[in-house]
Amino acid sequence: MTAKAPKDPPRIPELEERYTLIRELGRGASAVVYLARDRELGRDVAVKLIRSTPASHDDSLARLVREARTVGKLQHPNIVTLLDLIKLPEEGLALVLQYAPGRTLKEYIREEGPLPFPEVRRILRDVARALDHAHRQRIVHRDVKPENIHLDEATGTARLADFGIARPWDSDSGLTLAGSAIGTPTYMSPEQVDGGRLDGRSDLYSLGLVAWEMLTGRQPWEGESLYGVIYKQKNEDLPSPETLRPGTPPDLLTVIQGAVVKDPDGRWQSAVALLDRIAGAQQPDEDAAPDGPKATGIRAGPGAPGPGKTKGTTPPVPPSRPRKAGVGAGAGATTTSPPGTGAGPAKKGAAPGYRTRRSRRRRAGRITGILLPAGVALGLAAVLVHPQTRSFATGVLPS
Repeated sequence: MTAKAPKDPPRIPELEERYTLIRELGRGASAVVYLARDRELGRDVAVKLIRSTPASHDDSLARLVREARTVGKLQHPNIVTLLDLIKLPEEGLALVLQYAPGRTLKEYIREEGPLPFPEVRRILRDVARALDHAHRQRIVHRDVKPENIHLDEATGTARLADFGIARPWDSDSGLTLAGSAIGTPTYMSPEQVDGGRLDGRSDLYSLGLVAWEMLTGRQPWEGESLYGVIYKQKNEDLPSPETLRPGTPPDLLTVIQGAVVKDPDGRWQSAVALLDRIAGAQQPDEDAAPDGPKATGIRAGPGAPGPGKTKGTTPPVPPSRPRKAGVGAGAGATTTSPPGTGAGPAKKGAAPGYRTRRSRRRRAGRITGILLPAGVALGLAAVLVHPQTRSFATGVLPS
């Protein structure tokens, strides 16, 4: 049998004005992606076209529009960049995306098997930084999986792609019916399986499963039926990577352990918290995220700070200004006792105003020593002159 020759790319007048479709790169349930040439800028791009089938056209179109709006807000080195959006009268929409020669993480694992530990760390760092950026914009990807992670052939950079089912944290777009779930079951979090409200911790669960697959070379829940996968996502744990690959470094075991906890409150609470556990990772060089999730640490994992706690938060106590020590401290000795605390007379270098305050206290003491006896004497004289005053003093009412 001879293999079928790939189909020629379709001719689309709205694209031909600027782009030349070269070959198909891949296809999914609702879209086909082509390699194309941007003739105006002289560069290769990826063009994603909607497939206009009667049953799914409207839903796919809405998702594609949402992807364009979502990806358009996400500008990051580890996220595939949206370059253009073109409306098509029959085919729907075309997304023009950044393209770099390479392969998906899924293809890489399929070809190479379990990845080297440094490679796992590098890909984890790249994807976690991409998620951190998206989560700072309060956007949940909802479909983190090896097929949606692209590896740049030249630089090795991992980029997160396909935000087609992403949605803001607190929005209800009406595109997902209550109680239904959209995504890939193999990498879904338990709360996503239930069709519940999601936040960034759902993406971290999916990333933990991707890390497990990179280490073991096996897809999570491999060989299970759809319903079996869904049941196990909610009720069973995967075996530790160490049982399948002895010698797995502790930092990678900790990252996965803290990501795939069934209860979202027990997982890493942010991508930054996960990044902090990867050996050699550097924190994202972004400003504090407005209205985004905060790095609150984790609630599970050995030696980890609790939520809202970070290591080394005790502020240092600034040293007091040194001054010469008193007699008996030894030649050239100094002391950090604050000046004016009763540690002997003021020395050279005492705080300004120290002598003035001491002089005022001495003058006040002398004045008090003069006035107090005089006041006592006047009071005795008044008692002798006015007998009624004495009766008040002794508690006897005057007659």
